[in-house]
Amino acid sequence: MIKIYIPDKQPLGAVYKRNKHLAIVAHADDIEILALKPIAQKPGGFFGIVVGDNKGAPIKPDYKNLSPDKIQGIREKEQELAARAGRYSGVAFLRISSRDIKNFQKKREVVDKIFNLIKQMSIETIYTHSLFDNHPTHVAVTQAVISSIKKLPLNKRPKAIYGMEVWGSLEWLPEKYKAAFDVSSSVDLIKKLLAVYKSQYYKGHRYDEAVLGRLRANAIFNKSHKFSGKKALIYGLDLSPLFKKRGLTGEKYLQSIIKDFFNGKKNNL
Repeated sequence: MIKIYIPDKQPLGAVYKRNKHLAIVAHADDIEILALKPIAQKPGGFFGIVVGDNKGAPIKPDYKNLSPDKIQGIREKEQELAARAGRYSGVAFLRISSRDIKNFQKKREVVDKIFNLIKQMSIETIYTHSLFDNHPTHVAVTQAVISSIKKLPLNKRPKAIYGMEVWGSLEWLPEKYKAAFDVSSSVDLIKKLLAVYKSQYYKGHRYDEAVLGRLRANAIFNKSHKFSGKKALIYGLDLSPLFKKRGLTGEKYLQSIIKDFFNGKKNNL
């Protein structure tokens, strides 16, 4: 059963109406990793959708004897804490298993659940996973998001959609495909939001430190012949061509990007 959490207890219709920026992700904490820009800039106008049920997530040994349902509850509570700290409009938990998300036979069910939520919103921008993400469940979520958006009337579709880096960085993308978001002023907020996911941290395994390291590296290495004044930069793959070019599939889009990447690099050989 879908669960919807509204931090400020506003009526659901009002929440959907004011929401302009949306993240659709596979797991709790993916929102805080990939949607840093809208979270920081749009308090009260940002909504998150967690598609997965979080039952199979890596969890520290202290919790190893807990049931999958208990683990799901812990992860969802952590996501709710992050929603309050980040002043989100709300978070929806679709609670679909990773197996079903990746199962082609279940695709219509996953797409319909996403579509039934987003059709009620007036969304300007959607943030989801990159099609180059190394996590199969992440990519399956993105494919479902794309299919869901295509079901919307043209006048209800978002102005922009980005596939952001989580499991796999995007600094290598050719410039025409890459969106760069400066989150330098949000470093303290990033730390605060990711710190709530205590179930995911064990000894040196820290997602908050890893994310901040990536963002800092992106900022420093963004331009080879310029000093960067930025402290944190996150990259996204522009997914809008998939809605503008008839017949362009995700596979064909990836092929064109890789081809352009190769053509750009071979000139250096």
